[in-house]
Amino acid sequence: FPNDVEIFSQASYCFSLPDYRLLIDDEHGTLIAHLDFQRRMIEVNGEEVYVAGVGEVATNPDFLRQGYGRKLLTELTAILTDDLPVDYGILQCSDTNALFYGQVGWHRLHQALHYEYQGKFITVDDGDVMILPVRKTIDEWQEGVINLRGQSW
Repeated sequence: FPNDVEIFSQASYCFSLPDYRLLIDDEHGTLIAHLDFQRRMIEVNGEEVYVAGVGEVATNPDFLRQGYGRKLLTELTAILTDDLPVDYGILQCSDTNALFYGQVGWHRLHQALHYEYQGKFITVDDGDVMILPVRKTIDEWQEGVINLRGQSW
């Protein structure tokens, strides 16, 4: 994160600590891909929604475009469906990554996002949010401000 040197030089972790991590490594122990998530009750338009907030989805550059990111997200979907049920998965991503997530079942939203950042609560008009329907459908998702009730992932 070359644009965030100041943030990462002051703390070992910038956002909310994850509850769970999914890792893929090779037979030599080389880390190939990583995803972490935290389950939390958030608020959307005044209603509580149980989510798994996903962060730090990354693939080792030597292994890009070999399906590892898709494999992690497929495994996450199975875990959230069968083992650690939530209403939705939720993540933030750039426009350049939205197509990838859309190909594995995530839906792009253009809603305000409210969360804690560096000790202050901020609201951004378009939070670059994507959700994955798990126990609820995309049609059941509420319009309005998404309040993460804490730090982002």
